[in-house]
Amino acid sequence: MSKKPRLIVQHRPSLIKQAVVAVLGGMLIVLLSWMVLDYSHWHYVYGRMKLGEVYKSAAPTDLAPRLDLQAENETLREQIAILERSAQVDKQAVLDVQSHFRELQDQISKLKEELEFYRGIVSATKHGSGLRVQGLQLSATGEERQYHFKLVLTNMDKGDKVASGKVTMSVEGHLGGATQTLDYATLAGTAADGLPFRFKHFQRLEGTIRVPPGFDPARVGVGVVPDGDRDAKEIKSYEWGKVVTK
Repeated sequence: MSKKPRLIVQHRPSLIKQAVVAVLGGMLIVLLSWMVLDYSHWHYVYGRMKLGEVYKSAAPTDLAPRLDLQAENETLREQIAILERSAQVDKQAVLDVQSHFRELQDQISKLKEELEFYRGIVSATKHGSGLRVQGLQLSATGEERQYHFKLVLTNMDKGDKVASGKVTMSVEGHLGGATQTLDYATLAGTAADGLPFRFKHFQRLEGTIRVPPGFDPARVGVGVVPDGDRDAKEIKSYEWGKVVTK
């Protein structure tokens, strides 16, 4: 009797089971990776939050001194500015006082000169009579070669007559090595040959003269010509340096 062949079946893992295992393994790997990444992310976020809390807690104590110093510096700057302005005001006040003091000194000096000038006139009138030139004074005006003059005339006649006429003036000096005499018309820049006067006892005449460039004045001559006379009755000559004041 012949034997029937056997059918041998070998049991292998199912393909489905293998697929399931592979999927589950992949999911596990993904999950583990996500957990690691998520942990790192939250650890970073947590660290930043803690750092912010540290900054917040440290700000009041660390920045307060700096803010105080800034406020103090600003206050000091304001005080320095106030002191500087005050110093400038004080300096200007001192300069103003000094300038005013110098002006007063100049005025006092001029008044003293005026007083001496008129004292000389009064003294001269005690020993003279008739129509006289009692004083002459010239002062620089500040303009180049220009001078302001004051001339005093007196009339000591016993009568109460009015004296009238004109006063002539001339300046003698040197120009270009030669001696020259400038008349009143040249000095005053006018067509008139003198200053008119009319008074009983006393009169002061004033005016301005100018000498030409390069002219070196030496003497000043003053003449009194009464009305009706052709020649001067009184002529006075003064040294330039003695009658000119600065």
